[in-house]
Amino acid sequence: MKIKIKISHKILFALVVPVLIASITMLFLTQWSLRSGFKNYVANSEIEKMSVYIDGIVTVYKKRGGLGDLKDNRHRWRHVLISSEGSALDMDAPEEFPKIWELEKADQFMKGRRPPPEHDHMFSNHHPQKPPFYKEGFPPEFNEKDMHNMSHKPKFGDFKKFDGFFMLSRLTLYDKNKKIVVGEKQTTPIFKEIKVEQSIIGYLGLEPSNRIIKEDDIHFLNKQYISLLIIFGLILLFAIVIAVIISKHITKPLAIFTNSIRNLAIGDYSQRIELNSKDELELLASDINHLARTLEKNEKSRQYWVAGISHELRTPIAILRGEIEAIQDRVRSATDETIESLYSEVISLNSIVDDLYTLSLSDIGELQYQMTTISPIMILSNLLEAYKERISESGIILYCKFPEESVVNIYGDALRVKQLFKNIIENSIKYTLSPGKLLIAADISEGGIEISFSDSQPSVNEGSFEKIFERFHREKIFDISEDCYGNGLGLAICKNIVEAHNGNIRAAKSALGGLQIKITFETIAV
Repeated sequence: MKIKIKISHKILFALVVPVLIASITMLFLTQWSLRSGFKNYVANSEIEKMSVYIDGIVTVYKKRGGLGDLKDNRHRWRHVLISSEGSALDMDAPEEFPKIWELEKADQFMKGRRPPPEHDHMFSNHHPQKPPFYKEGFPPEFNEKDMHNMSHKPKFGDFKKFDGFFMLSRLTLYDKNKKIVVGEKQTTPIFKEIKVEQSIIGYLGLEPSNRIIKEDDIHFLNKQYISLLIIFGLILLFAIVIAVIISKHITKPLAIFTNSIRNLAIGDYSQRIELNSKDELELLASDINHLARTLEKNEKSRQYWVAGISHELRTPIAILRGEIEAIQDRVRSATDETIESLYSEVISLNSIVDDLYTLSLSDIGELQYQMTTISPIMILSNLLEAYKERISESGIILYCKFPEESVVNIYGDALRVKQLFKNIIENSIKYTLSPGKLLIAADISEGGIEISFSDSQPSVNEGSFEKIFERFHREKIFDISEDCYGNGLGLAICKNIVEAHNGNIRAAKSALGGLQIKITFETIAV
């Protein structure tokens, strides 16, 4: 399978893209906030500056006894505003105050203008005297480009700030009823009260500006935008570097996992992953190692299973072959005794095949169980009646300890439970030394029943209690002839049957000196 998109690329994408989106969003929001905040700053500065003009208007009011002299008199209105910025307010200024101050709109003089002609006496270096507006301000035809192109730049006197002229064009005087006294008509003015001795005599209205006025302000904002772009680039670069480092840190163990799983796929279960990351990857490595150990154990079990099957089948087959060849070679005659010997070997071989078949079906989950309500104590009692004579002939004394309430039911298969008890009893008969004892007891507890089989000597090593339920495991017991050993499948079948009934089977040392097998089943209500 060809990989189209690597995990490292996905991790890089997952880490960088959110940072990119967040940075771009932050960039635009910061730009908007900076521009909006700067506009608010300019607006607040202008509102604060209105107090200066209000002081000038109050002075006029006190000198003239009212604001009637300013009614529709834009020349005098401009004079009052300009003088309020620092010059002594002279209300006796001539009526022929330069009409050059008449401005229809502040935006007009920002439109493209040509430099003044050299012969214009107003801007010439050789004019005999200064124009009357020289100290009072600058003409409406004047713009910043004109200022740089002029060899002689006028001094604006007390009108020092370039933005002040724009503000003046946006100021309008209202009476106390908010009717225009002088100035342009405004759409959304900001009003500030004009008070004399705590009495409102009028309002000064300021039309907010929709644009940043000064070139320096625009230059300042552009520098901030460039700084933001640089910061954005550095953040993005940092995010990419971190993403590359993280992706390598994550994908490096994945390469180890991939190599280990490939080895498992080809049958190499010996490799183990050593990873100390203290996270989910370490848990994954532990799970893969557990899988490798399980597969290694199963492989060894399979090999042991095959070897065990070969060994168990080889013995009866070899005996059959030897006796048949002896008959063919006329060494032995086909007597009833010989035929009986052949038949017993066939029965033994058939028993092994049946056990192997049962285990195989159990392993693949195909062993059929006819589950019904059964009484394990009753099944065991009937089985003991059939085995009583054989147990006695083996020199074993049987003891039974069953509860008085023998009607205890479980949900199970009667034939399989009978096979379970039969295998355990056969083991006791086969391995218990004569004279010996066999104690079979049942103990009923809340929600369950425990049936134990305890025999006398010999026992098995304490380290072999779990192993005796493995297939083909045959414990070597002192004073027991190897001819008495079974095929090592009986207890393995018992374990499968118990687990199929959701029970538990375990081995321990018996109080009688031999082996004790305990079986626990869940009971059901009658």
